[in-house]
Amino acid sequence: MKTSLSASARPQLKSGIIVLPYGENTYIGFSDHGIEFEGVHVRPIVAALTGNQTCQEIHESLGYDLDLLTSLVVELDSLHFLDTTKSSITLQDRFHSPSAHRQSHIVDNSHDATFQQIQTRIRPELTLTTWLPNVDDGGVSHINARQDCDVRIYGSSRIASILYGILLSSGVSNTRLTTQTHSPLISELDLCAGIFRPSDIGASFEDRACTLGKELSLFPINPPSPRNAIAINVGAPDPELLQEWMSECTPHLFIEDPECASLILGPFVVPGTTPCWRCTVLTKDDEYIAWKQVQWERRISPHSETPVSVAHYVAGLAALEILRFIDTQHSDLLGSTLRVNYLAANETERRRFSFHPACGCHW
Repeated sequence: MKTSLSASARPQLKSGIIVLPYGENTYIGFSDHGIEFEGVHVRPIVAALTGNQTCQEIHESLGYDLDLLTSLVVELDSLHFLDTTKSSITLQDRFHSPSAHRQSHIVDNSHDATFQQIQTRIRPELTLTTWLPNVDDGGVSHINARQDCDVRIYGSSRIASILYGILLSSGVSNTRLTTQTHSPLISELDLCAGIFRPSDIGASFEDRACTLGKELSLFPINPPSPRNAIAINVGAPDPELLQEWMSECTPHLFIEDPECASLILGPFVVPGTTPCWRCTVLTKDDEYIAWKQVQWERRISPHSETPVSVAHYVAGLAALEILRFIDTQHSDLLGSTLRVNYLAANETERRRFSFHPACGCHW
């Protein structure tokens, strides 16, 4: 629990916090979590928490005792109800000109229509990142950091294309969609209220996704120079890619092909830290005599597409886990899988895996 606040901090209530006065008391919080303060002095103090003044400046403006004011602010901060610092949206330079006048646009975004649009689109994303643990700048720095992550999606299914659009729109601007088959074309099955339209039928899956990605991306897409990489495999994994990800220590998430009325999401693998794909395969092979043969039959059988509702649901779940990993380096799918039942989506079956002794991924 925090017991002090920096003198330079400019406290502001987080997005979504409700201030409810009744009688001489004031409730601050949300539906199922909050705190009640006694005294009419609380309301003007809380009204001054706009992110523009320090506690000292609020004290000088309102005339309330500084220790009383500070203790109230510290208590709100200990509940994670406040942002106390400010961060700015960072964009890579999009203006390159020898003209000093034009170069001024690099630091002045007041008349930049694209920047203004980004500010509007980023607000819903901040309602997630501001509530991450230890975030005190409204979540802006975490949204900025998403631009530094290189995400490669391998697959050409509905889930792959929907997930591609979600990640781009969430600020992961270095997201690329790579198909595992030779130059597939967009078909009627790819129309699922996602990124493709009927007029796209017959176009190259990868090329059209790349073009549409520029329209969907929250941030302008620039030549990638990311520091972090994540791979997402949708469908049966390529053994060569598996070896590449393990050798390069690239975190990777699996989304399996559908089987009857269910689909498995996970595991999320961090090489050397969590059980790998082969660990899960060896474990299942130990448990079920026919498992290996069943998987072989699945690989050579015609691919079945996912229902539209399920595709959006699974892509949404996967996106949340990927964004959580980018933002916090944690995910509930690390070393775990989630079986999504089409007929009872809220009754998902979670399973945890351990390192398999016959797999050398952790030696």
